[in-house]
Amino acid sequence: KCVRGLEGFWVLAENFEGLKSFGRYMCDNQNCSNTWLSAHAFPRYKQGCQMCENEIFPCCLWYNTPRTVCDGETVPARVCEKHHDTARCEACRHGACSIFQI
Repeated sequence: KCVRGLEGFWVLAENFEGLKSFGRYMCDNQNCSNTWLSAHAFPRYKQGCQMCENEIFPCCLWYNTPRTVCDGETVPARVCEKHHDTARCEACRHGACSIFQI
């Protein structure tokens, strides 16, 4: 029997120690106030705003401690993927995004 759980918390991007996680973006263009979440956020790569195309870094990322325990063994939990906007993902343009490694 498997028990699935997802624990974690939000951290400022500059304090994030991982490579990739869920991220929150807040467009800093003066004429745009768009915000969004992404399952493909990298602290050192920008994403483009779908409203104004301004590219920004995530403001915070989710420090994720996913785990699935199956018969006493801890294994990584799999998160369902939704559409990834590769055209607006700087990490994709640099070949660093894990969407291509799945």
